[in-house]
Amino acid sequence: MLRAHAWDRGGALPGFEVARIGASGFGAAKVSDADSVTWGPDAILAGRIPVAGPSRFASGSGRCWPISRQSFVINAAGTVHQPAVVALRTFAGPEVRF
Repeated sequence: MLRAHAWDRGGALPGFEVARIGASGFGAAKVSDADSVTWGPDAILAGRIPVAGPSRFASGSGRCWPISRQSFVINAAGTVHQPAVVALRTFAGPEVRF
């Protein structure tokens, strides 16, 4: 996943996201693998707490609105998966600034 944000101080951050989704078929007479690239605008609400020197603790949550929502399909059975209209995200963890 590639995400671009103006992530310097935290707060409400608009951005853009590109993600790759992969699928592997199993259990059918004919199986195959497929990949899809999903992209769209996103926004997160985030914050950072300084720990020591360049180390910080970062956390936040946000949403992505995928513009490209390609379906995974089984022939003669129809769509088995399509990315949601809105994807929700949360994250928390250490961060080291270089």
